[in-house]
Amino acid sequence: GDPWADYIEAGGAAYGMKRWDEGIDVVLGSLYDKVVLQIEVMRFEPAGRAPSMAVSGPVHGGSTSDYVVVCRAAQVQLFDFKMTAQDLCIDYVSDFERPWNGVSGLTVTDEGGAPVVSGWAASALDYQGTLIVPTSYLSSIPAHGSALTVKCDWVTCDGAVTHVVAVGEVTLPRTTGLDVEPTFSAAPGYRQVCEMPAYPEAFVWLESERDGAPYLSECEEVTTDADRAREVRRFSIVPPVARPYKVTVFAVSDQNREGSAERSFMKADCPRSYVWNFGDDWARLPFDTERNVSLTRDSAAYQTNGKARESVYFGEGSAGEINVSSRVLDDSVMPEGFEDTHSGYGDFERLAAAGYAVLRTPDGMRYDVAVTAASQSVKRSQWRDVTVTMRERA
Repeated sequence: GDPWADYIEAGGAAYGMKRWDEGIDVVLGSLYDKVVLQIEVMRFEPAGRAPSMAVSGPVHGGSTSDYVVVCRAAQVQLFDFKMTAQDLCIDYVSDFERPWNGVSGLTVTDEGGAPVVSGWAASALDYQGTLIVPTSYLSSIPAHGSALTVKCDWVTCDGAVTHVVAVGEVTLPRTTGLDVEPTFSAAPGYRQVCEMPAYPEAFVWLESERDGAPYLSECEEVTTDADRAREVRRFSIVPPVARPYKVTVFAVSDQNREGSAERSFMKADCPRSYVWNFGDDWARLPFDTERNVSLTRDSAAYQTNGKARESVYFGEGSAGEINVSSRVLDDSVMPEGFEDTHSGYGDFERLAAAGYAVLRTPDGMRYDVAVTAASQSVKRSQWRDVTVTMRERA
């Protein structure tokens, strides 16, 4: 504007809130993705308002300024959903052709609304490429040809956010001539062993439920030298107790990195009981067992002057403690063959010595635990009361 003149006529009461209702046109497009506006406000005094003013014209007083940033949001498309041996892959393309973009809050649900991915994020993304979500972040593996709903926030390098929603069918690898052909057999400790041809890469995933939600865990490979001589690979499956479950097997050849997947629906094959698996060993307590579970939040209490009660503040973490108690036979009176399905106290001594274990409970729950104590008390010569104390691991 001209010197000694106000730039904008602002409405409002004198010395109160001023409002300017005019607009500033900002054009964003192929040439510009971002505009930074500097807005400065000055105090204005017309001539003659103050007797002490020694000038005859209008005067500008103190000023303040700030910046307003206007960014162009991107248009993003998500397409071609596919599972590989180790990842869920989602292709994307954006009309914002600059690098260093990001994705936050990505969720994937199946046809029934059950979660497949919850809250995944990625950064340093180009304007086109593939979102690669590791299988370890998934709650379940979707079925071949099923419809997935993907939602996320796409954040440009300038900070503009676009909410993206896409629906599409997911494909699992199907390579002609690459047959997975898994076979399953029972193993000690109420486990299953999955056996398959010895492809260069293989992955086995167990799908079950935990706290009423889908739960996915990778199975441990237990292939021995003898298995390699037979050209097979073997994986140990620790399924939930008294619950059906699913097993998905991926195999990858060494030619062009082609792969195939096979899904198997498994029936419950373990009676309702408490089962610990640690290495190749195991221990079991019957269903009529006492179990106590407690969850303790990280907290600190402080006494404040002038207050009758303490102030309590919580931290980020929590500790879960599990105690299981029951009665077992003494090892010396264990009937022949009974040890195949029942445990004596010696099994729990080995459990305590192992430290880490997987606990499966009659209600289908599965816990990764650290066994901190296994105690006993002798009630009769042939019976012992056993208590196992554990802490749940992250």
